[in-house]
Amino acid sequence: MADWNALLDHLANGPRENGTPELAAAAQWLAEELGRYGLTPERWEYVAHPWRLRIAGTVALLGGIAYVLAMLRQRHRVALAIAAAIPVLLIAELDQFVPLLGALHASPQQHVIATIPPTAGPATQRLVFSAHYDTKTDLLDHVERTPIQTAGLPLTLLMLFAAARPRPGLTKVAVVAGALNGLGLFLSLTGGAFVSARSHGAIDDGAGCAVVLELARTLRLEHTEVKVVFFSAEEIGLEGSQAWVKTLDTTLPTQVINLDGVGFSTELTLFKAEGGMLKSYSPDAKLVAAVDAVSPLYRAWYPGTTDARSFLKAGIPAMNLASELPGHALPRSLHSVADNRALVNFAALDEAVRVLTEVGRRLDRAAP
Repeated sequence: MADWNALLDHLANGPRENGTPELAAAAQWLAEELGRYGLTPERWEYVAHPWRLRIAGTVALLGGIAYVLAMLRQRHRVALAIAAAIPVLLIAELDQFVPLLGALHASPQQHVIATIPPTAGPATQRLVFSAHYDTKTDLLDHVERTPIQTAGLPLTLLMLFAAARPRPGLTKVAVVAGALNGLGLFLSLTGGAFVSARSHGAIDDGAGCAVVLELARTLRLEHTEVKVVFFSAEEIGLEGSQAWVKTLDTTLPTQVINLDGVGFSTELTLFKAEGGMLKSYSPDAKLVAAVDAVSPLYRAWYPGTTDARSFLKAGIPAMNLASELPGHALPRSLHSVADNRALVNFAALDEAVRVLTEVGRRLDRAAP
């Protein structure tokens, strides 16, 4: 049986934010823990940009202020350029993984990876289990951010139209829209920098890391190479997984099950899609069917954005598993100090290990 308390002592007892000594200490502990299981961990190094979202939110606020001033001073071409530049910046930083202003601050970071070879000869396929060990604290949770995200497109279109075809009455409305848009993005993306009580990242995603560790300790398959991956930089726009996926050799057929949000309950859930600003990706249907055959999944009506998206974008079959809340309630208070180990249901972690172990064995029996 897994000693969940011992694992959560390291994975849900304080912040592990990108670019901090706490994140590096967590990577060191993960590597040591994998070594205790008789595995040879790899610490995959890359350059992350921990301030990218905070900088994007600050620039959005400054851009909103500049738009308002330009409109009030009837400098409509300047206002038009500003209104167009803000979404371009956000799409580049959040959706296309291009650190523009985020590149102002870079930090070397690591993923922690271990490979478990098959027990009966050369591998004919690969199964990846992944979770992220970094944390983030925000001012607003996922539900509170939804109105800001929903209003972003119509507000931006209004700002662009008002600057392109200025009219006195419309200008007043556009000034309000520019101010609201800039402030909303600042609160959503940057506000967490000013919160003193930081998230412990228990559900998001220490519990997922604990489950992957237990799979690393116990799961051995005959024909399938099992790879366990602990990502950093998920909380800064999936930057870490995006970097690693680009280097992944998929000559060996590869499937990925990502864990992000497990630990609430024994009922597992599937997000509608892996969302993005320009494009969303559906979870791999064959993987979903494989999990569904072991434990029926609840289909959430809303999308999520997890490291599974990086694999799907690269054309690699992937899905994310999370826990469903009682009554199918929306998860609240993640990215806050309320996300602590008191939320974690050990029976949910046991069930996740049971399900994924059986899924791995079934996929192994069907290996080419």
